[in-house]
Amino acid sequence: MDQKEIRLRGHHLICTGLFVGEGYSDRFSGNMSRVIRTMKEENPVVELVSSPDHICRACPKLEAQQEEGKSCKLDEVAKKDEYLLHLLAFRPGYKDTYRNIIGAVKDRITEEIFLECCGKCSWLEKGLCSYEKYLEGLK
Repeated sequence: MDQKEIRLRGHHLICTGLFVGEGYSDRFSGNMSRVIRTMKEENPVVELVSSPDHICRACPKLEAQQEEGKSCKLDEVAKKDEYLLHLLAFRPGYKDTYRNIIGAVKDRITEEIFLECCGKCSWLEKGLCSYEKYLEGLK
């Protein structure tokens, strides 16, 4: 990945700490793995957004929405991003290094915030993530 700055959706602040290689498709999982590896190894500047980001580039759900002429910015995912960013005292457009942002998330996140954002997520329902697993992944 040759990006010096990475766009990252609000809810992906949590997903990146829990990712275990499973995703919507092999292409999506491969892209997400590359983005996470870049952030962890290179500590780039990250811009927090509530719209499609570098991880979403390979999302089959986004591709289907775009083919239908729908905007992902107006969907429930964008609302979830904005709400989580608000709960974590960030705003869309905020920029800092990946490690600084994740450090702030670690200091600010609570089980209540986690469940508020992720409580209805299919990955939580599949048992691939939990608040405890998230905290463990931050160490």
